[in-house]
Amino acid sequence: MSILIQALKNLVHLLQARNAAKQVGHPERQLKLIGITGTEGKTTAISALYHIMHNCGLKVSYVSTTEAKIGNKSLDTGLHVTSPEPWELPRYLKLMLDSGSEYVLLETTSQGLAQNRFGDIKFSGALITNIREDHLDYHKTWERYATAKFKLIKKLKNGALAVLNDDDKRSAEWMKIKLAKIASGLEVVWVSKSLISRLELHLHKLQFTYKRQNFSIPVFGAIYNLENILQTIVFAESLLPLTHIRKALSTYTLPKGRMEVLMAEPFNVIVDFAHTPAALEFVLQSLRELIPAGKKLITVFGCAGKRDIGRRRMGHISASYADLTILTAEDPRNERVYDINTEIYSTAKRLGAEVIQRFSGHEDYALTSLGDINATLGEAWKNDQKPFIMFDEDSRNSRSDAIELALKLAGRGDVVLITGKGHEESLSFGKEEKEFAWTDQGETMQILKKLKKL
Repeated sequence: MSILIQALKNLVHLLQARNAAKQVGHPERQLKLIGITGTEGKTTAISALYHIMHNCGLKVSYVSTTEAKIGNKSLDTGLHVTSPEPWELPRYLKLMLDSGSEYVLLETTSQGLAQNRFGDIKFSGALITNIREDHLDYHKTWERYATAKFKLIKKLKNGALAVLNDDDKRSAEWMKIKLAKIASGLEVVWVSKSLISRLELHLHKLQFTYKRQNFSIPVFGAIYNLENILQTIVFAESLLPLTHIRKALSTYTLPKGRMEVLMAEPFNVIVDFAHTPAALEFVLQSLRELIPAGKKLITVFGCAGKRDIGRRRMGHISASYADLTILTAEDPRNERVYDINTEIYSTAKRLGAEVIQRFSGHEDYALTSLGDINATLGEAWKNDQKPFIMFDEDSRNSRSDAIELALKLAGRGDVVLITGKGHEESLSFGKEEKEFAWTDQGETMQILKKLKKL
């Protein structure tokens, strides 16, 4: 798409947003809007902040890529969405205002900001979790991607609070230069792990001390979760007593599809949304540190078609940390699953990755002996190879069979990580990008029951 055409589309989005806001009486002017953006952690940060505010009695709603929540009522925002369409957002805000909400948390994506989907909204607060590399198929360079994220800061009201991540060094240094060039009047707070002490990371719990308050939060104990939650705590401190925040977080759980534990015994089965190299590395590195010695880490994932091909470096990441990588379909759209899997695997070759089995379809898989696969795996591990198994069928079978094999191969204390889909409820195949109903959670639970693992 040419720069001129995209600029015209962005102008149309701005006009659509302005017209829609006018039609419903400009609800954005009567609400305190808090924007949350970042490459990783947006949904976790927005759900944690909502949980804190809602449990402490504040009238709050939110719009994220997974859903819109008005009080206790949830509205689905779509299957594969970023920010809502510019004519939809004002309607959501009007419903939230009419419900009695005072605050609205808005997940603001880079494309949504770049494309003027938020119209003339002026935010009362902002939280940026991190700015790493993603969506370069659209933005082309990290600097343009970061500039789109930074647009949220430029849309803040005078005196608004911006909570930023000082541990994300590249974006922190870049934003500090940008902040020095814009007009003052913002309250900027930089957050880092140096603010806490007595940190303990567990597979199903995160503990630390902040300002003499001992926090125990029942979520996956990873550093990236700590960074996201710590930023929400600091932001929430501008609204609420810290003791109330601590109590609220003691009952917080991660959103659907974010390190969601489906089973913990006899082995762990976890569903996550990690679909970029950075996100997968955060998850696998954390799991590797928390899994007992001698236990296996099995990953099941793919890469989407018609999306940033840089994501296919996930093969290299998985080979770096996982004991077994199983590649499968993840919204291939008009690309062949075979081709995508081949490209993912190619990024892992120099780490000693070896394809020990490749299934063209369900029948091919059904005719293969589990004993033979186990024997081949054992030989690969003995030779310090990084085994890869691929499911190449252009249908839902490829993901279902991949999950089933991972569950069959898992032993006591092992971890099976199924990632890439998270909260999503469809798989997309074919040139017409037809959506087929699917959830990793539902399929995995059915297979576990069939295998009598539950």
